[in-house]
Amino acid sequence: MENTPDFPRLFPVQSGNDDSSAASDEPVGQTSHKLSPAEEWQMNVQAVRRFSRMGQWSEVLKLLQLLSTKHQNNESYKALGQRVWVALKSDIPAIDVVQALGSLLYTLGPRHEMGGHIAALAYLMADLRTPEHADRELAQGQAQQLLSLVCDAQGIQGQEAFARWASLHRLDDPDHTIAVVMQGLEGMVGAEWWIDRQALQRDMEQANAKKRQAADAHAPAL
Repeated sequence: MENTPDFPRLFPVQSGNDDSSAASDEPVGQTSHKLSPAEEWQMNVQAVRRFSRMGQWSEVLKLLQLLSTKHQNNESYKALGQRVWVALKSDIPAIDVVQALGSLLYTLGPRHEMGGHIAALAYLMADLRTPEHADRELAQGQAQQLLSLVCDAQGIQGQEAFARWASLHRLDDPDHTIAVVMQGLEGMVGAEWWIDRQALQRDMEQANAKKRQAADAHAPAL
């Protein structure tokens, strides 16, 4: 995307190392019999709720990523919506945010009315989130691919057409783009969320406050 505006920082940056164990395809917990797909699904949903109450957001995200790939379950879209929400609101690296948004775009399709906003938000996150991360260029490349996918699907060719399209949909307005995507996620998930969104927001604000205090403490005296 040429002449991309200098967007302000909109989401928290990466907090550092995360040594949480990875989620597996096996259901959380031990049972004495083989679980049916429905039982496995419910067990993992309950695990998401439990980790959310404990504030273990990396574990929440791993389980939501797993559940969002279980397309045979008719609630996988709810897992995807919450996966993207946690990715945007937490401090994971840009590459993981872009991949979550990519999963959302591929699920909805590049011709979806929200497609341009999803791709624009991925581009924004790749540019601003964790700028020192080793995978930043990979995140930027994947975000550019998402934007190209949407443009190709919607027949946007050439810089002038792109500029008109971006202006029409306010894709260069980060506040508008974020609002459109977050509203779309709320519509996907509906009334029943497995995560505590207020707790997530509070935990991230507290974590960012601690990072600012640490940065101030190490700043040289004038």
